[in-house]
Amino acid sequence: MNYSTICQGKSMRAIALIFLLAVNVRTASAGNEARDIQPTPSVQDALHSYEVAKADQEWRQKTRPAFEKAMKLCGNNRQTLLLQAIYYSAQAGPGQERRANMDVAVAMKLGFSKKELLECLIPYGDSEDSKVQASIYRYLLGPQLTIEEIDGIIASNKEHPPRYLIESYYSDPSWGLRRMVRIYSNETTNAEQVLQLEQVTTELLQLAQKHGLDSDQRAQAVANLQKLGDHSEWWVRLYVAAVMRREKAFRDQKLLKKLLKDDYTLVRKLAEASGQDGREP
Repeated sequence: MNYSTICQGKSMRAIALIFLLAVNVRTASAGNEARDIQPTPSVQDALHSYEVAKADQEWRQKTRPAFEKAMKLCGNNRQTLLLQAIYYSAQAGPGQERRANMDVAVAMKLGFSKKELLECLIPYGDSEDSKVQASIYRYLLGPQLTIEEIDGIIASNKEHPPRYLIESYYSDPSWGLRRMVRIYSNETTNAEQVLQLEQVTTELLQLAQKHGLDSDQRAQAVANLQKLGDHSEWWVRLYVAAVMRREKAFRDQKLLKKLLKDDYTLVRKLAEASGQDGREP
């Protein structure tokens, strides 16, 4: 794997850029809290020793024991050490180029594949530490994966969906729901019915925004949303809140009150936005 390409950010493509959406917007993940890398002082000290050993020719013989110490302190867990190295490099100041690239050195030494990098780093892509976030984006911009590979990685870590998936509900609820159906649906989802209801609702939404709805059309839209609002999956109920946020005519007070009490934080937040003076996103 070409790590210099990752660091220079030259190997971009559209599927990677989606991870950069809403960089300045704090959005909770499916676990209701995004992950942050917690530095372990002893590991950070070991990484400093590793950096010093690599920088001084006379100390080169100490690079291996320094690295092995860091690895041992991480319980011989490759992902843990990489995350600690990313935090260490993110704290580099002006002129500390060697420290700034220590994470790359560690990733190369550990032999991470492009898929392994994404599996490790995607959950931390919305870190509140802007320096850590920037370091992680260097990696997310680099690996060349297919949409199927990206979906597989996200599906294996459902408790922390990437922020772009959640943000998509604000800009395009239909796209967000369809993407989630593709990644998250299982035998209990009844995906076919969900997509049928979504399609009709989207058509009515477009009609409402262009020409308005008569009473029968509005009743059908609300009935569709009520069915979807009873769904067991949070990401289906999130669609309901998103649609009501976009179109005031679709807002049913009984359904809105139900979503305001939803067990899932993101659904409640979007439902709250739906009830605020009919603003468009």
